[in-house]
Amino acid sequence: MIKAFRVLVVLMLFLVVSLLGLSVLTTWIAVQAQPAVSVLTAGTNTTSVTAESLATSQTVDEVTVQNDPDNTVDILVGNSTAQPIQLAPGQSVSVMVDNIATVYIKSVSGTPVVNYLARYRFRP
Repeated sequence: MIKAFRVLVVLMLFLVVSLLGLSVLTTWIAVQAQPAVSVLTAGTNTTSVTAESLATSQTVDEVTVQNDPDNTVDILVGNSTAQPIQLAPGQSVSVMVDNIATVYIKSVSGTPVVNYLARYRFRP
């Protein structure tokens, strides 16, 4: 009798664990199946000959930086220590970064306008 009871308890535990495991797996699959949603942030920044962050800190996946087409001078794009990418008016560059504040810009001369479009993907 005791042996039969133990077998019954073990079977019930197995059934409960199996059902819970299936539930967790089903939930995980449902979460993984959710489509990623992209959030776009756009803005402008008037820069100078001193390097500065493109924008305030914000989590992103990619940023496109454009030297405004109406500008008459080139801009430089890079990080806090070097800005080696030179863009003529109307040109743009896309960079994959995790924070928009890590992208630095400056002007060759004057105070040109810099446009940017940042993308962040997340799962709801």
